[in-house]
Amino acid sequence: MEEEVRFQDAVRKTITILLLLLLIISIVGLYISANVLIDVWAGYKYAPVYKVLMNAALLVVVAYFLTKSKG
Repeated sequence: MEEEVRFQDAVRKTITILLLLLLIISIVGLYISANVLIDVWAGYKYAPVYKVLMNAALLVVVAYFLTKSKG
């Protein structure tokens, strides 16, 4: 009985890790697609400005969630 519970926990943890990896891959793909979209939409002259704004916004969001998760 106890071995079955441990096996179920191991399967749950494995599935959770796989789902987190898929989430990370999809977020990276979204980030790359957003950069390509900025290149197409903004043109060569203003694309760096929009990329800086997008990266700064991403930095603020990540910093907010990291500080919120710690305390």
